[in-house]
Amino acid sequence: MEIASNGTDLCRILDTDNSGEHVMYELGMPFSDLFSTSTLATSKGSSPVPLTLSNVYMRVASATNTTKDAHGLYIKDSTTRPSIRGVMAGLYQFAQGGYADQPWPQVVNQDGREYWMLRQAHAGASHMLIDMVSWYE
Repeated sequence: MEIASNGTDLCRILDTDNSGEHVMYELGMPFSDLFSTSTLATSKGSSPVPLTLSNVYMRVASATNTTKDAHGLYIKDSTTRPSIRGVMAGLYQFAQGGYADQPWPQVVNQDGREYWMLRQAHAGASHMLIDMVSWYE
């Protein structure tokens, strides 16, 4: 595996058949279109509803419906170059932006699990968490 430095692709991963062929993968975020730098949600001390968490996954970068693997199969049917390669263990995105008005660091407790909230690069709401237990499993 080779880590990319261009800021878009996450890493180069070899195909599962040991052929030496590879493709670039990136992080897939299921709620990426819900947030922008103008998001200024507040939490008033706690999330108003239980957080809807989703795994952050690794997907083929720049894939389309016509992207094929090294054997000519569409990525959606490929066993050597799957479109989704796995999840980032312990890294979650949540659908409800918030906590922009809270002091840092922020630890969120939900269903008996503790999550460390990651700050955003902008002044808006946060929506990324690290599970403080499974991150180290």
